[in-house]
Amino acid sequence: YVHITGTNMGSIMENSWNDLEDDPQYFPVFGVVEVGPGADFALRFDGEDDYVEIGINYDSEFEFNTNEGIVIEAMIKPFELEGKQFITMKGDYGWGLYLDGDKLAYASEYSLSKHPQSNLTIPSDDWVKVRVDIYPGNGGGKFFIDDEFAGNISSEDAKIPTGDFGSNSCYENNDTCDELYIGRMGAACDCNHFAGMIDDVAISPYSSYGNGEEAAEVFWNKFSNWTFNEGEGSSTFDENNREGVIHGAAWVMPDGGIVAHAVE
Repeated sequence: YVHITGTNMGSIMENSWNDLEDDPQYFPVFGVVEVGPGADFALRFDGEDDYVEIGINYDSEFEFNTNEGIVIEAMIKPFELEGKQFITMKGDYGWGLYLDGDKLAYASEYSLSKHPQSNLTIPSDDWVKVRVDIYPGNGGGKFFIDDEFAGNISSEDAKIPTGDFGSNSCYENNDTCDELYIGRMGAACDCNHFAGMIDDVAISPYSSYGNGEEAAEVFWNKFSNWTFNEGEGSSTFDENNREGVIHGAAWVMPDGGIVAHAVE
């Protein structure tokens, strides 16, 4: 909430409290500012060389076995729907979630041409919730777009690669290539970058009440949850205090506006 003592503020009324939650406007404020629970920040990726890199603390930190399964979820707002755009990928050709044109795809093995894709399409230039559930020990997996079922994944395609493929670039540089990436295709290929905004990336083993529920009825403990609530700085942290180093991506508000900060 802001209480403006000056004039010339567009639709903002002076000398009264204005709630900007649903109608954010950006300008210098002379008066009193009341900060609420916190703004909902996101990261904007340019589709060329922006990404977030998360180092691991122990060898098997982001490895999920066939009994555990894996759930990957994110809020995204793509600026375009062309080519392959990775939301996240583990290590060297490990598990991941990405856009292939206007379809949602799951990285199940080295060959991108063999990755399963959703039946439904992703809307362009709009916020959308995307999710994949992989449960190899229980029949395969499913895609969801805005909590709507978007396609099955066969048991043959419901693999969970650990991300230790052994690419030449990793071997030649003596690099373990085991990091988790947001906004690009893993450690071995600085390519297939995401063009748009990403928020609320959540990764965890799959668990649910029974079998075959719709997305809204599936609940899990989030192993790694990236809400990007800092709004500033060159690092971001998940809810378990893992650090992600930001390479180029910009802090933005949900409408895409660059974050401006109050100065005392």
